[in-house]
Amino acid sequence: MPIAVGKEKGKLKFNLKNEDNQTGWGGLSLNKDSNLIEVDVCTLDDYAAANNISKINVLKIDTEGADTWVLYGAKELLRNKKIDHIFFENNMERMRLLNIAPNDAKDFLEKLDYVVKQQSPDDFYAYPRR
Repeated sequence: MPIAVGKEKGKLKFNLKNEDNQTGWGGLSLNKDSNLIEVDVCTLDDYAAANNISKINVLKIDTEGADTWVLYGAKELLRNKKIDHIFFENNMERMRLLNIAPNDAKDFLEKLDYVVKQQSPDDFYAYPRR
């Protein structure tokens, strides 16, 4: 059963691009495409609770622009410093289409007392301030 993690529980349409030169490139559907699947969405907080996950050592997020939403859905894990290392990216083109501002993830993490370091123009690393 396909499942995704995001900012809230629900369902989303996911576009499965079928292009030989684009392995792993898919994303939330913003229009009517012929290659769509509907997936259940849960928060990382809910997924961790349902699967008895009390600590995450490394969280790598690569959701083609929706990384901020994954972090929003992990608010309790983050508030309780249950995630040690977070790697995420800003896919600016997709973020614009999803109405996510460039600094939303960084600002969110910093408010929860995480240190955020920019590794490259689009790649970030965060860890709890101790």
